[in-house]
Amino acid sequence: KIVLDKDSLILCSFYGYITGVNFEDKVPTMLRCGYCTLIYKFDTILGLHCCQNMDCKEYRAESKHTIKQLNVRVDVTDETGTLQACVLRDEAIQRYYNVSTDEFIGFSWDKLAAVKSELQLVPMKLTMAVLLPTMERRTAVFSVIHMKLSDIDEFCANMVSPV
Repeated sequence: KIVLDKDSLILCSFYGYITGVNFEDKVPTMLRCGYCTLIYKFDTILGLHCCQNMDCKEYRAESKHTIKQLNVRVDVTDETGTLQACVLRDEAIQRYYNVSTDEFIGFSWDKLAAVKSELQLVPMKLTMAVLLPTMERRTAVFSVIHMKLSDIDEFCANMVSPV
């Protein structure tokens, strides 16, 4: 069902696990335009990544106003199943690890391996934002916006019983 933009955001908190993380030896990143915030795309004529929004003042220009953003995807699992390739928001990573985006991008291979193993299969309280499909966005977007370690007692007490 397609909804209006004003009704398209749902927030939910639940207890579950991160069961997959999409980085191995480096953190996936993307660049966004600092003016219109759309993702930079590669322009074959100019031979560089730039803003492709015709309404933006930085359209097809080599801009110094870029936003570097993490592009980390995680699989989130609870007792009902798994949501694959959810966006792990920069803000969630910054709060959880108490680092900036640039510091996280600069982590060594060993540190990234530790981060990956530290995140996976650990009981957590997760908060997600779900952007429902609208006329402009035809598919739902699932984003982890907050994560907090949960002790096993809290986790079990709040986990829905499949009985």
